[in-house]
Formats: sequence, structure tokens, C-alpha cells
Amino acid sequence: CVFVLYVGASAAVSVAKFVHERHASDLAEQLESEAKKDAKPSWTDNDAVSWLRQHGFEHILLWQVYSETGESTERYFSVTGYSKIAEKQWFLPAYWQEIEFVFDLDHHFKRLKSSTRDRDPIPKWR
Repeated sequence: CVFVLYVGASAAVSVAKFVHERHASDLAEQLESEAKKDAKPSWTDNDAVSWLRQHGFEHILLWQVYSETGESTERYFSVTGYSKIAEKQWFLPAYWQEIEFVFDLDHHFKRLKSSTRDRDPIPKWR
């Protein structure tokens, strides 16, 4: 009897986790698709900030990035937004969507990056 309850509870948790992750994944794909469709070569960093705000991104960072990997060095300007796309539930994590608009140092749009994470990207000490 206990074993049946355990199996039933495990199955319910697995289904809930699958549905929660699928919901977050669908929203992330939708946001990424919209960003790719809307972003234009003529965009400036202000356009990226406006797009992020219009799409509900709560946290927006503007920063210059200096990246060194092996023999190459890359410098660019980044407008990165974070939006919670799935709330934390009893045993399931919250999911955050990160969309980064990358600009050259003259602020001309170059590319878009997107990722999903299950940890809050904003430090708690703020």
C-alpha cells in the first residue's frame, strides 16, 4: 500500500515537473522567436531596451563586454533582459528567460542570444 502511494506520488511529481518545464520552454521559445523577428540591423541599444520593456522584462542591464577566449578578443556592447517566465511552485523552480541584444562598439546591432535558467539571475543583495 505504501509502495503504491510512493509510485503514485512520484508519477504525479514527474508529470508536474514535465508540464512546468514544458510551459517555461514554450514561453522562452516564443519570446526568442519574437525577438529575432522584431530585431532589425538598424536597431540601437535604445530600441533593444524598449523591446525588452514592452515584453515584460523586469531587469535590464546595459554593459560593455570584454571577452577573451584563447587567441581572440571580443569587445561589444550588450543590452540584456531577464524575465521570470515560470513561477516557483512547491517543489519546482522558477524559470527565467535571458535575452541579450549584442551591438558593436558603435552601437550597431549584430546578433541576439537567448537562454533559459532555473536560478534567479539577480543578486539578493540589491
